[in-house]
Amino acid sequence: MSSKRQVGFTLVELLVVIAIIGILIAMLLPAVQAAREAARRMQCSNNLKQLGVAIANYESTYNVLTLGQVGSSPHGHAPYHTALILLLPFVEESDAYDLWRFDTRSVDSPNDLAASMQISAYLCPSDGAKGRRMGPKLNPTWARSNLVVCFGSQMHSKNAAGQYNLNNIVPSGGDTDTDGAFRIDRSRRMSDLTDGTSQTVIGSEVIAGLDDIREGAGTSDAVWDTRGTYAWWMMGSFCYTHFNTPNSSAGDSTWYNPGQDVECVHAPANGLPCSSGGGVLTDRFQAAARSRHPGGVNTVFGDGHVTFIRDDIDRIIWQRLGNIADGQPLSGDY
Repeated sequence: MSSKRQVGFTLVELLVVIAIIGILIAMLLPAVQAAREAARRMQCSNNLKQLGVAIANYESTYNVLTLGQVGSSPHGHAPYHTALILLLPFVEESDAYDLWRFDTRSVDSPNDLAASMQISAYLCPSDGAKGRRMGPKLNPTWARSNLVVCFGSQMHSKNAAGQYNLNNIVPSGGDTDTDGAFRIDRSRRMSDLTDGTSQTVIGSEVIAGLDDIREGAGTSDAVWDTRGTYAWWMMGSFCYTHFNTPNSSAGDSTWYNPGQDVECVHAPANGLPCSSGGGVLTDRFQAAARSRHPGGVNTVFGDGHVTFIRDDIDRIIWQRLGNIADGQPLSGDY
């Protein structure tokens, strides 16, 4: 009696097929991830483009750019309200804007609800800021974000006059000026960008800090990371400077008062280095543009165009791009 040969895979053949499939997946996965990141980067670029349009429309409406930040209250607003709060109606977020109480400081409890509103136009999907808030352990109030406005090439202010409260700087003889498009208490016009709107960066992006919760002064955890929070008043939260190049390994300098309040958590492995040199004075604060995009950051210029700028840009050129009127020529190779 003849036997019929069974047709099928041997164990060796099956293992070879599985190995081939594994190799194909390994080859395709980076391409899929790169495509997804390209889409996220494009969305981030579109949001920055929208921010540039909002800034231009604000100037068209009021004949000035928005304040970078409210300080000594000469404008009918209590201190600390940021440019990104003031721009909310111009990014189609009038309902969120209407929640703000401008007769009290932006950091005070009557503004908790307003501060908790996350603004999709201020997010970059490459980062993990969506759905996150920071604040005290029992009430994490402040919505995370990624977009920031430019305070020039140096520090948050020129001279804080030894005052940590923004509303005391000018009355104490300090100087809140910057060489950028935005500054505390004073508005600019697009015509002030004498280096040319197409040669001046007015906004970029940051990575939202990873430490969301602060237990309180005097506790073992009076530490949080306020970077990437559009309504919080600190450098790196809603604004940045060109002091250091994009994604620099040099640490950002923000509020540093150990045992009471530290607002920058040193996490270089996550792209978030910090320096302890900021102390509590704005003339020592600086934070770099940062992103999760490989190799650089998105930036928006005064004329509204968005450009991806690489991390290895020459520092002098980067600082000139943040300066509105240094009079120095720039090549297009950045």
